[in-house]
Amino acid sequence: MRIICAVTITLSLFVGPRAARAAPHDITVKVSPSGLEAIAQEVRPMIPTSFDWAGFNKNLFGCPFSSSSASVSLTSVKVNGKVDSLSINPGSGTVTADISARVSSGSALGSFYVCIGSKTTCTITFAASKVTARATFTPVIAAGKVELRSPKVTLDAPSSAAQINVSGCGAIGSVVNTAVPYIKGWLIDRIEGWLEKVALDNVPPAVEKALSGLTEYSGTLSGFKMSAELASSSASSSGLELGADASVSNTTTAKGSCAVPAAPAIPSVSTSPSLGSFTEHVGVAVSKAPLTEALYAAWRAGKFCLSSSMLKSTVGGATTSAGALLGFTQTDELSAKVSQAPKLTLRSGSDGQVDIAAPFTITAKGKTSVGDATVTAKTTVTLQTKLTIDPLTRALTLDVVKVSSDAVTLSSTNPKLVLPKAALIKAAIDAIALPALQEAIDGRSLVPQVLHRTGGVLDPYYLFIVRRSNTTSHIKLYAKLFRKISSDTIAPWTNMTKKPPKLIGAESFRFVATGGDGGTPTELLRFRWRVDGGSWTTASYSQSYDKAFSSGSHEVEVAAVDLHGNSDKTPSSVKFEVDAIAPTISVLQAPPARINATSADIEVTVNDNRSAAADVEVELRLERISGAQASLISEQPFARGATKHTLSNLQPGDYAVTLLARDEAGNVSKPVRVVFTREGASAPGQPGNPPDPGETPQPGQPGSGGAGAGAGAGGAGGAGGVGGGADPSAGASISGGCSLSGTDSARDESPRNAAPLLLSLALLALARRRRRRRRSS
Repeated sequence: MRIICAVTITLSLFVGPRAARAAPHDITVKVSPSGLEAIAQEVRPMIPTSFDWAGFNKNLFGCPFSSSSASVSLTSVKVNGKVDSLSINPGSGTVTADISARVSSGSALGSFYVCIGSKTTCTITFAASKVTARATFTPVIAAGKVELRSPKVTLDAPSSAAQINVSGCGAIGSVVNTAVPYIKGWLIDRIEGWLEKVALDNVPPAVEKALSGLTEYSGTLSGFKMSAELASSSASSSGLELGADASVSNTTTAKGSCAVPAAPAIPSVSTSPSLGSFTEHVGVAVSKAPLTEALYAAWRAGKFCLSSSMLKSTVGGATTSAGALLGFTQTDELSAKVSQAPKLTLRSGSDGQVDIAAPFTITAKGKTSVGDATVTAKTTVTLQTKLTIDPLTRALTLDVVKVSSDAVTLSSTNPKLVLPKAALIKAAIDAIALPALQEAIDGRSLVPQVLHRTGGVLDPYYLFIVRRSNTTSHIKLYAKLFRKISSDTIAPWTNMTKKPPKLIGAESFRFVATGGDGGTPTELLRFRWRVDGGSWTTASYSQSYDKAFSSGSHEVEVAAVDLHGNSDKTPSSVKFEVDAIAPTISVLQAPPARINATSADIEVTVNDNRSAAADVEVELRLERISGAQASLISEQPFARGATKHTLSNLQPGDYAVTLLARDEAGNVSKPVRVVFTREGASAPGQPGNPPDPGETPQPGQPGSGGAGAGAGAGGAGGAGGVGGGADPSAGASISGGCSLSGTDSARDESPRNAAPLLLSLALLALARRRRRRRRSS
């Protein structure tokens, strides 16, 4: 693995080719001194330590009385060297490699020629206890890659550290004594040459390969086209810093109702980030420019579009209520999308907050009492998100903290259609579209926390992102390198730390596992899962596993896998049963439509296919209805056997009681609602509120019916409704028993008339939240 290769994966959602330009750049990568040290530790094993040297032949001195000379020659020179330490350190504009080595042993055959014409062969052994080299390089960017140029090498091999022994030469000591200083000098030169070659032939290629990996990634990922190119380098005592130009573009473009205009131009980076000094090995700063390009690419690809079918699958019957609120008697299509380019804002701090402001358009098509119409509602939606390191999924995820909308503007293709008040539509958007948008984005994994690429000088290393922070112009990530041990044959152990009870509902369940291994850090363990004896999933670093099940008995197994591929032979497992049938809840006793007392009793009965009635939990919410708003008065959380309730301290006004049942498997019933008026707040004959679409109407529940509405309090309601007070606006029926007047021009725009629809939307959202709460608990 190469350090910047790994960082490229980190940036893979954000990068694509763009012409190089002057700093500041889109991406800044900084390798700390500890990161360069990690590279150095991988260089050491690559240095050859056993080698042969070519010998020499040297005339020592002339022989008297002849033209010949005494000489010495060395052959069969064999050397065993060892690098004791190698460090790579950043400096002011330079990268320096410091090497300390020694020759543990060496041998050669020495042949000596003396003046009397004889030849003697001796054995020469030698060693050098310490020799050092310092090689200083200047990092530059050439053709998008890092190169270490302008080497300056300083060598130190003191003569006092070298030892030479000559044996087996016989009685020619004078010649040997003359030759030894020369041999020693020759050996020191060769040792220095060896160390210089180590510095020049091993350090630059290793560093260059590790740092230039950023240019080696180019291609597509998750529908995006990306690449990046290094453009600048600088060095200081705090690390080696590289600048890269990058961008991203979408490979697919949304069509039809999800089509959007071309993305606007993105301003260049104007601020250089400060990654500072840090203890991790690698720091990465990504500017707003590639982040904005990534956002535009997702927008152009239709990622922020909620088609009619998608909305229907997400919020179900609430689309009908929303259409009715807009004045449709029949809603044929309801869709929503970010219609103009969204805006990205980074918030300073360690929580990684990223805000997205998106111009949001909701389009409804259908039939009204005055003909076909298309109604458009426009607002700006702001998503407050956080870039979170999820310890369970081992990924950087985009978590939605809050979704809000601004004021709404309305328009219609049918000039005869009288549009409702914009505030009511905003309430519907907040109840329907925003939860759907949040659900589509929340928890989306962007980048794995553990990064590794096979091959290269740093293949044994794994990059692990440990923290992130923001400035107003950059997102900063910091990562450590973990090294895989050379050999490991022992499998890890596994424990499933979150498992379902013996009986669960049909909603998706999140399983969580942990494990341990003597040779692999816990952070780098992978996990594979198997359901009902089927195939194992591909091992991943995620500790969690989300799965939805059909009704019946099931078994889930999980096994940890270490970096060498050893898998737990005794997986952790759990057996359970899934009950997909929700309980039912109905009202046995409800308050009359109008009461004068300060308290009222309500009693329900529950039924379930598996759970006994005493084991079914019931939740009650009491809300005060005021115009288009409903404020929570009290809430009694889910409790077993809570079928009887007394509502106390009732002040004059309109009230709605919502009840839900939840069985032992976690299945939640459809809500039932009872509405009534505590006398003293409403005018005589004022209607109550109808049940939500999908609710079970209860006998005696006040509400406004459809045809035939208008029976007295507690009386029989018309079709689609239940008993209730007289309804002065009886006319066209809306799903759930809500009524509008017969013509749009005469429609009552009062907040009170819209309250039933808004309550129905809130009820659907409430039921969804209850199911999600049970699933995530």
